[in-house]
Amino acid sequence: EIQTNYTDLYASVSWKYLEYSREIFDYFSGQGGPDTYIESPNNQNQAILGETALLDIWHLSHGQVFIGHLGSRFGKLSWIQATA
Repeated sequence: EIQTNYTDLYASVSWKYLEYSREIFDYFSGQGGPDTYIESPNNQNQAILGETALLDIWHLSHGQVFIGHLGSRFGKLSWIQATA
């Protein structure tokens, strides 16, 4: 969408991506059902979720464009890191 609608921006920015398997974010199925949540002891992916969160914050803080919102602590921390 950015490449199509904002060709000048797309061409002038370096694009880097973090790529994780979507399966590690599926903490409801196969790990205790709907009662499982991110912090749940039944969540077998807790360690990798913490790692992905830190990498996301680092990645966002080093970007040339901030795509997100400031409605969460995660977004606010990324914004502060990007502008500090």
